[in-house]
Amino acid sequence: MTRTSCRFLAIVAALASALGGAAPAVGAAGGFAGGGCREPGAEVVQVPLPQVGDIEFTGDLGDGFEPLPLGRRVFNIWHHNLSKVQCSEMVRRAGVDRSQVCEGYGTERSPGFALRVGGEVPRTSNANVGYVDAAANRIIYPAALQGKSGFVCVETPPDGPPSLCPASNKSFFTMDGFIRVESTGNNIGWGSADYEKQVLYAVDWLEPRVYCLNVSDPADLSPCRGYPYAAHGFGTLRASVMPKTGRVILTGYRKAACMDTSTDTPSPCAGWPSSISTVGNLVGTPIPVMNDSGVALGFCQYAGQDSVTCYHIADGSVAEQGTELAAAGLKLQSMSLPNVTNIQHKNEFGRVSVFGTRTYYAVGAFDTEQGLICYDGETHDLCDNFPHPVSVKGGIYGVVADPAVNGTCVWSLGHGGILKSFSAADPSQPCGSNTSVVRVVPECAAAEWRAIRLSNQTFQYYDVVQVIVMNMEGVELKRGVLTVGDELSLQGLLVSGATAELSVQLEFVSELLRGSGAPEGLAQLIAEWEGCESHCLPSTATLTTSSISTTTSLSTTTSISTTTSISMTTSISMTTSLSTTTSISTTTSISMTTSISTTTSLSTTTSISTTTSISTTSSSSTTTTTTCELQKLEHSLLAKKLHRAKVVHDHLREKLADHMRWHHPSEWKDVMRKTEIEDDADSSTGSADTDVGQTKFTLTACFLSVGLIFAFAAWVRTYHCRRLAVAGSAADVRESDLLLDVFIE
Repeated sequence: MTRTSCRFLAIVAALASALGGAAPAVGAAGGFAGGGCREPGAEVVQVPLPQVGDIEFTGDLGDGFEPLPLGRRVFNIWHHNLSKVQCSEMVRRAGVDRSQVCEGYGTERSPGFALRVGGEVPRTSNANVGYVDAAANRIIYPAALQGKSGFVCVETPPDGPPSLCPASNKSFFTMDGFIRVESTGNNIGWGSADYEKQVLYAVDWLEPRVYCLNVSDPADLSPCRGYPYAAHGFGTLRASVMPKTGRVILTGYRKAACMDTSTDTPSPCAGWPSSISTVGNLVGTPIPVMNDSGVALGFCQYAGQDSVTCYHIADGSVAEQGTELAAAGLKLQSMSLPNVTNIQHKNEFGRVSVFGTRTYYAVGAFDTEQGLICYDGETHDLCDNFPHPVSVKGGIYGVVADPAVNGTCVWSLGHGGILKSFSAADPSQPCGSNTSVVRVVPECAAAEWRAIRLSNQTFQYYDVVQVIVMNMEGVELKRGVLTVGDELSLQGLLVSGATAELSVQLEFVSELLRGSGAPEGLAQLIAEWEGCESHCLPSTATLTTSSISTTTSLSTTTSISTTTSISMTTSISMTTSLSTTTSISTTTSISMTTSISTTTSLSTTTSISTTTSISTTSSSSTTTTTTCELQKLEHSLLAKKLHRAKVVHDHLREKLADHMRWHHPSEWKDVMRKTEIEDDADSSTGSADTDVGQTKFTLTACFLSVGLIFAFAAWVRTYHCRRLAVAGSAADVRESDLLLDVFIE
């Protein structure tokens, strides 16, 4: 069932209701009470594949600084070393030899791609914070190469080995994979990514220099204007983005400054001194604290174990007791977990990340036991179920929420390249599971569920899937086992009440996994239902020629008249006229294979002489291979419509009379007197009061709008059916869908 036809039915119902009538009665199948067609509808839902919870390799390993989720893979770049790019599949056993190692990134015993740029391996810093360009499938990170400071860019296609981003042949990007920002420089890193501005910052450790790479245009990677920035004047340990403020906090040893990035070139922040004294030392990575809109209020720093101080983003002042920012600091310093030291990672290795209103990081340093921390600016408190204890030998460096699943899964990367995932709602639960749950909602009005099945492609990798179908309240309705070619019948379940939507739980219990590198969206659930379209019949139906015309005119008369008619034609015509001596005449004709006409006129006294005409004609010849036809209404339904048209006419006439009587009493009396005395009415033509004319003009505009709405709706529908008859392609359906969407807006 197409969305266009269903939306059209909703529009007809809404317009009929607005005019004081009711939409045609709908039967159990969703069609007209007097007849109709039952047609199946379907929706294809992508099913998340079984995901691994933790990833730990053995053998020749290095480690990275932060997890970098990209699609259904997670990357890490080895730090303080000759860099390797390591890639792990999130989908269970989807990598090389049914391991988690991505195709082209080494083996399970020796994971990672040994990247060489210009014949050399780039050297990374202790804190090589990267940037994930999900749209272009790229990873970008700061490094040093051949005595130069810059950024490395790696192409990471989902189905093959990595490669270097091609050079642009600009002076700073002459070598594939390396964008130079300093001709003679040190190793750079210790920065952060700003995904809103699409830039990546890095600093020269203990030097007063901040670098920036603009990644907004994948074809033109370039250093940001106005960098390196050095106005703060002290050795820099960190450059930390403060979300949605246009400000970056630069920290040194017990110092901090603010860099304004909201303009073309960076500058010191207004309201700030050149620098402030802080408690931050080598463990004092700034921790952004957001409000309920995700805007940073300021930042906090650890001075030592269980000691946190916070600073306002506006001016760098210490957060006063009783403020939201100070309260956040108290929450962070008062956390307590058994055997866990409440302090960030030592020696600048800690990575703080944000997602929405949440801030994530780890405490516990290089100890055996660590704690996962989450603070939520929306609730002004620690996130539910946090802090949470974990144990990673050698400690945890970075904690990052996965944007591909809207932050519901969070990854941590620890010493030795150990990756762990956990649920953002309950960190005691890993994201890894053999089970997926999806929600199915019909796109338009349907009557009864029919069946669910899985795409054949799913069974190229999993030969058995257990399925449980639940209603909106979580009550189990059906269960079964699906293999290739099977379907689970849902007949008897109506699309209403608690079963208006369904949840389907799928457990992938048997793996075949022929090959490696499971593609995106491998598992597809197809849900089917029975529905009805007002103009759809089987493929042998015919499409009759139809036309639409609309004319609107204003003329000069003095009369009160009422005409109501109905005719069996395949045309739709609308006429709305206002007579300058208080005649409002409205004729509206709607036809599905029939037309209904209503003319209403009421005389007042006004002089307007304007004529406006709009004419639209659409026609198509008869064909015998289309799914569209304007259905015939039964004679009983036509009689009801005739009666309804008269009711609408009487209602409009009374509304106009009431408006004149209450809002223009003197003019109303004058109108009544002049309509009773014909001679006086004739002599007064052309001398109406301006307010009366304005009132009549407004009412005419209302009638005109209604007429145009009916005309355009009918034209869109006719166009839609004709396009399907002529071409029958999905592109045509989308085109007419777009037309109707514009009309609805």
